[in-house]
Amino acid sequence: MDATQWRVLLEPDGGGTRITQFFRILRLPIWYDRLIWATTPTHRDRGPALRADLERLGVAAARGLRQRGLGADRATPLPVAER
Repeated sequence: MDATQWRVLLEPDGGGTRITQFFRILRLPIWYDRLIWATTPTHRDRGPALRADLERLGVAAARGLRQRGLGADRATPLPVAER
């Protein structure tokens, strides 16, 4: 019914990496949008869920660094910044 395009952009940022998530709704009937809005409150603001995704990604990346013996001093993920 719907088609959403998600993109993740990784950019160097000082000594770390800035991760930016984008989405674009390509196709979604208006009646379906209204149904989702009325029945799924968590879909109205995906900010907290996206933040949790980024935090889990940071933890996984830090774990990978520690397992490879790389960046031990940077193995703790930095807080997710809001824009």
